[in-house]
Amino acid sequence: MRRFVLAILFAAIARPAVAQAPRITPSGDPSVRNDTIYTLAVHPADYADDDYVYLLDDGVLRFEADGRSSRTYRQVIQILNQDGAEAWGEQSFSYSSGSEKLTVNWIRVLKPTGEVISAQPAHEQESLAPVALDAPVYSDEKVRRVTLSGVAPGTLVDWSYTVERVKPLVPGDYYSGWRVTTGLLVRRSRFLVDVPASVTPRIQEENVHFKRQEVVAHDRHVYTWATKDVPKLETEPFAAVPNTLSVRIEVSSPITWGALARWYAGLSSGRYALSPPLETQLAEHVKDARTLEDSLRAVHRWVSQDFRYVSLSLGIGGYLPRLPAQVLETRYAWASARFPCCSARAAVPTRRYRRCSSSIT
Repeated sequence: MRRFVLAILFAAIARPAVAQAPRITPSGDPSVRNDTIYTLAVHPADYADDDYVYLLDDGVLRFEADGRSSRTYRQVIQILNQDGAEAWGEQSFSYSSGSEKLTVNWIRVLKPTGEVISAQPAHEQESLAPVALDAPVYSDEKVRRVTLSGVAPGTLVDWSYTVERVKPLVPGDYYSGWRVTTGLLVRRSRFLVDVPASVTPRIQEENVHFKRQEVVAHDRHVYTWATKDVPKLETEPFAAVPNTLSVRIEVSSPITWGALARWYAGLSSGRYALSPPLETQLAEHVKDARTLEDSLRAVHRWVSQDFRYVSLSLGIGGYLPRLPAQVLETRYAWASARFPCCSARAAVPTRRYRRCSSSIT
């Protein structure tokens, strides 16, 4: 009887830890014991064709109903040869500085025994993310690059980082994908998603043949996909997608197209009106058009020759339509800005075509 009571008490104490995402900080992950992971190291001779293997591939995500989130990823990699050492000697982590916060919890090089070779990067640098060279790009995407020392065959690389989304651009919107199969051996794989109990996320599983665990407690709903010894995936050129081999999980918010449309309607309200100068120039470019197709070709020729594209991904600016008058004045626009301007332009040739048709008949 006493053992039964103690078991009940232990379950009551342990349950909250299972029902919530672990709080991972630079001090560590309370839900994973390092020594149990490091002892999973393989014999390099058994994987002579591989440069490295994953001892741990871990993702812990926490989403809120308003779109705020915290995503923590951790990998423990066993280096098998010199090519693997070169591949993991430098790492980079990206985030959007306008809406997200990046924390590198730790990144260290160890021996399989757990002895630390280097506890921190030898060099660290943060810069803007590289952009395409064929068009001007303005973005708040940043990359933090770190260089490690001591990475060599026979060592382990253990890193963890967290990206917090503190300013969701679209309220209530979030998404994340997870690959269980990485192409190489994965000794332990875990994907944990923590959401409010009042929210039912959209979940899509592809070739998942193990059961996910679900726990609801303290107004939170935690989904956990955990498996071990995920084999190396032998790929081949032009393999079909989707297939029966790749194991993938996708989780997104239950936001609807209607809610998204209402959000964008409020964002773009009042930003479609044509200014008198734009009306005048537009009429000049379509004055010789006799049909609707002639008008559209004339407008297309004008836009393609006199206006240039600029990619702008600075927070809400990537979604906010630019006023047609501003596009006309500066002669450049980004995707969301060109849509209202071009759609408004298309309306004028249509009206002109109708006037031409009525005069002909």
